[in-house]
Amino acid sequence: MDDEHYNEAYRRSVGTMALVRHSLRKNRVARKVFTSSSAEEFVDEWKREMWKVKGFRVLDMLRQDEVVRNIRRLMGEGRRLAVVCELEMYSDVLSSIAGKSSE
Repeated sequence: MDDEHYNEAYRRSVGTMALVRHSLRKNRVARKVFTSSSAEEFVDEWKREMWKVKGFRVLDMLRQDEVVRNIRRLMGEGRRLAVVCELEMYSDVLSSIAGKSSE
């Protein structure tokens, strides 16, 4: 997602209260003791905590949708792809791509 589209999505998705809640949650989560035994588990725990703020959850989902759309577009052009994405969106992107190609 380019800066212009991200800024527009941010403006539409994140209101003042969501921004305040996100800042408070981030401070709380920074002090939390996580019990994860791997980087993947930690990312999942972090994502669950941070996605409790709806505006940022919506924004992240819009970003994931854009990544999936771009991957599908490039796959449709017959290109071979190596996709690098954030660990926090990896499983969702993978399941979206796998779900689409099995239909």
